Amino acid sequence: MNAMTKHFSPATVADVKVAGPDMLVPNEEAQKVQEAEAAAKKAAAALNAAYAGAYLLLFLVRHPWINTVQLDFKPTMDGDDAGGYNRNLNASLSEITAVPECDIPADFRDVRGDLDAELAEDRLCDSLQDEQFFGEIYSSIFEHWENDDIVIKLDRSKVQHILDSGDMSGLAAFRILLPDFLHKIGGHSPALAAAG
Repeated sequence: MNAMTKHFSPATVADVKVAGPDMLVPNEEAQKVQEAEAAAKKAAAALNAAYAGAYLLLFLVRHPWINTVQLDFKPTMDGDDAGGYNRNLNASLSEITAVPECDIPADFRDVRGDLDAELAEDRLCDSLQDEQFFGEIYSSIFEHWENDDIVIKLDRSKVQHILDSGDMSGLAAFRILLPDFLHKIGGHSPALAAAG
């Protein structure tokens, strides 16, 4: 038996046997492949969640004057010329508030020097659209075929301890800021529990 034959021996190749009219039985190697695939999917989901949380933290790091803000995501699925679908994401900011006694950049102030919430929301939204910030967050939470509307209420006080730490964990931020999506990383989602 040469090395090639040994490598592809039936005993070492993932296979599925027909054990009856209604029974398929994966062999040991196939079971290992299935377990590895499940572990990889779980790890990928956790990584995506970490990216979503990290983007939200990054937003607060870049804008230390923002106290709270609401992010609204409203996707649509539009047909293309090939008969498929593309997801288009409409996103906006609202309900922005400033950290008390924090210097607000001039671009976001009114003539009295106070926060102009509407101006700040519009300018920040345009900037974030250009950076594909909204798309990165949304695609980190949802699969490409999903198109659920979501609202993220970003509150600095909830993650201030993470921002103050030397280890600004995106996954930790995800768990706090997006509790309704913990089921995507194997956790318990309050919204699903309430619906059940």
